Amino acid sequence: MAYTTKNTIHRITIAVLAVTLLATVLPACKAKKEAGSASAKDGKDKGKGKSKITEKERLDAEYLFYNATKESMLGNYDEAISLYSQSITINPYNSAAYYELGRIAFDKRDIETTLYLARMAVSLDKKNIWYKYLLAQALQAGNKPDEAVKIFEQIAKERPESPEYAYELA
Repeated sequence: MAYTTKNTIHRITIAVLAVTLLATVLPACKAKKEAGSASAKDGKDKGKGKSKITEKERLDAEYLFYNATKESMLGNYDEAISLYSQSITINPYNSAAYYELGRIAFDKRDIETTLYLARMAVSLDKKNIWYKYLLAQALQAGNKPDEAVKIFEQIAKERPESPEYAYELA
């Protein structure tokens, strides 16, 4: 069963990489064509090059995300992985979906997948402490203590009122 789960996670990682690549390349091509057009006028874009999704797509992605979270809470991790991945396919800017997939991968001790997913989550939401904490844990588990310490130090500075983050540095 672990072999099947590991293959599933690797397939998901490849799918996520493909979606991410398309999500970054296609808007860049379009931006060259329509420089200064209405895409930067949308309040959700703020000129970051993110492609817009329709309201229906946003709702579909949220529906999949919530169902994935339910399945994860019930312990149905393969179903959760599938639903989170579908959510990311619709909305590749959903940092929470990357984080949740990363948590599942971490629980399964798939450190390389966790590192990729946690980095994606952090890159999409640089202020989220939970995403940074997962990344630091994965770096620590992946025998990259110097990188982990940097992130734990950053978290401790951002949350001085929470000593548990500073404890990780000890």
